[in-house]
Amino acid sequence: MIGVRIRRLRKKYGYTQEQLARECGISARTLRSVETGRQGSMRIYRAWKLADALHTSVDYLLGLSDEEE
Repeated sequence: MIGVRIRRLRKKYGYTQEQLARECGISARTLRSVETGRQGSMRIYRAWKLADALHTSVDYLLGLSDEEE
């Protein structure tokens, strides 16, 4: 679920994987792994950085809320 939500929001805001990864201070490889579901867990600081860059909440990314913004 988290990967699908990240990918959808990334595309909504016009980021490439490389751009979003750079803005969040993570590697593009890590972001690809999260988006495809190959990385089963994510450190909270990564989730927070991604949520901030994608104008949403960590709760939304993690599937704890359906409120996107």
